[in-house]
Amino acid sequence: MNPPYEITTKILKLVNNISEKIGEINVTNLNVPSPVLRKENRIKTNC
Repeated sequence: MNPPYEITTKILKLVNNISEKIGEINVTNLNVPSPVLRKENRIKTNC
């Protein structure tokens, strides 16, 4: 059974561009350090 669409070079180029953009986003997120909570930055309450 064939899919109801034809895979063209335009579709392949678009898929390739999307994959490259996802890769760029993943690389960017790898360099972001995780947030660190510090004792002096805690919210102070009057308890």
